[in-house]
Amino acid sequence: MRANDLHVLDTQTGADRQLTQGGTDTLSHGLAEFAAAEELGRSDGAWWSPDSGTLLYEESDTSGVEPHFIADPAHPERPPAAFRYPRAGTANARLRLGLAPRDGGPTRWLDWDSAAFPYLVRVVWPAQGHAPLAHMWPAQGHAPLAHVWPAEGHAPLTLVVMNRAETEQRLLTVDLPTGHTATLLRETDPAWINTSPGANWPSTPLPHWLPDGSGFLWASDSSGAWQLALHHADGSLDHIVTPAALPFLSLADVDIAHRTATVLLAPDHLDAALYRVPLAGGGAPEPIAAEPGQHAATFNELSHAAFIDHLDGADGRVLTLVRDAAGRVLATVPSRAETPPPVHVQFTTAGVEAFDAAVLRPSAAVAGRRYPVVLSVYAGPGVKTVLRTPRLFGEAQCLADQGFIVAALDGRGTPGRGHDWERATKGDLIDIPLADQVAGLQALATQVPQMNMRHVGVTGWSFGGYFTAMATIRRPDIFSAGVAGAPPVDWADYDTAYTERYLGTPADNPDNYHRSNVLTYAASLARPLLLMHGLTDDNVYFVNTVKLTEALLRADRPYDLLLLPGTHQLPDPVLRANVDATRAGYFKDKLSK
Repeated sequence: MRANDLHVLDTQTGADRQLTQGGTDTLSHGLAEFAAAEELGRSDGAWWSPDSGTLLYEESDTSGVEPHFIADPAHPERPPAAFRYPRAGTANARLRLGLAPRDGGPTRWLDWDSAAFPYLVRVVWPAQGHAPLAHMWPAQGHAPLAHVWPAEGHAPLTLVVMNRAETEQRLLTVDLPTGHTATLLRETDPAWINTSPGANWPSTPLPHWLPDGSGFLWASDSSGAWQLALHHADGSLDHIVTPAALPFLSLADVDIAHRTATVLLAPDHLDAALYRVPLAGGGAPEPIAAEPGQHAATFNELSHAAFIDHLDGADGRVLTLVRDAAGRVLATVPSRAETPPPVHVQFTTAGVEAFDAAVLRPSAAVAGRRYPVVLSVYAGPGVKTVLRTPRLFGEAQCLADQGFIVAALDGRGTPGRGHDWERATKGDLIDIPLADQVAGLQALATQVPQMNMRHVGVTGWSFGGYFTAMATIRRPDIFSAGVAGAPPVDWADYDTAYTERYLGTPADNPDNYHRSNVLTYAASLARPLLLMHGLTDDNVYFVNTVKLTEALLRADRPYDLLLLPGTHQLPDPVLRANVDATRAGYFKDKLSK
């Protein structure tokens, strides 16, 4: 991509052929727009046909998207950086999909209805020309499948699109000669539809077509738990492939010759293990890599005899293993990574809802001594913080070693506990999460007598920073101090695809935004609160903290503020370490009083 247009470069001659025309600062060809890249798990905006003769590309028109400008106070001589940022309730980018021949020629535009379904979630363009599969499917033990597998066929170019409310999702097939699209599968949900799982692991995109185009694999949580299913080529369901008791996480590999798929399933809320399942159904999943912890597999698509297993183990080790098809370890790839200090984490459940919980004590904890408590929190949609992987808690252990007991909890609204559990926070992003975190923390204190519940702090970043500000303001009976990083204070200032999924639009659902807004409660702040925010944050804009500090000033409420260089993340290890030290020092001061 050059100057917002796509070019094809010949690797042998170096010849440069421009495929698209008309690119501008607000009209790009071949890049994923903000909503897709930030919130829908799609980072690509151009897709080669299997024979490399045609390129499908996204045209993104952001001329109607609200312009935002970020000035860098460290460089006042530079003009502000301009971004087209779609705040909740405002316009998104307008999309088109075009087919362009590699050797040049006019674009053929698809007739996908992007006005009704503006979110392009996924594009799958499968390879063609494989042998038919009818002979591979035994009739015994399962309904005969031979009628499903045509002697000739191909897997079509497929789109996954979603309406703006994210309550309806459609799989569309594309007729290449005409550009016409047809609905293959339609899903609805009164709350919202999650995009297909697998974003957190190396995975095969869904839908995954069988090589002859006779059917495809697709995942849904409409039954209450994520399950992988086999569908006929016309979109109708053939059968469910994975059981509800082992929630589906991602598709790692499909081995047509042996009629199996390798999938990542959740044997419990804390682990992710690899299983092999029969595509024809009727058989139990066979564990092939199930040591406690988080597994992720990388397969060679041309051979299924071996695979790479990336294991983030419950014993604290991070291993890269070569396994054969049965899961036997053939080799361990040597690691030159520095061995981190040990993490003293206890995994448990807390409260009547059995919230997943983790507790970290100081490395040199003294038996019988009580320690102030810090709740390390996210508590927002789409993120689960308690997994059986001690390595993830290294930063929390550093905080614990400063003389605290650190706790983490996953309440309602977080993934991993089923459809209804996750959607409990529709229309209200704070009341249920706040109640659950408090209830879980109080229940943990009955298990861990060393927790001094008279001195409790709370800290988090992004949604966790939002929760921290809310918890410090609304529950001073529990939390003595808070350290909030980059909090989205007013959800009307956050992006469309994320915010509207949970709250709707501000115009249609003003009550949702009012009850979920930190500013609604700011005047009640009665506990110490440290706000930390990057001045050039282009995800959670600094305007959020500006609004909160103004509200606190107007209400004559004291607060503390740490201004950070940079954006939403802190990749600089020195800055990160010093921010962590500042947080620990703040809690040492405030929780000792």
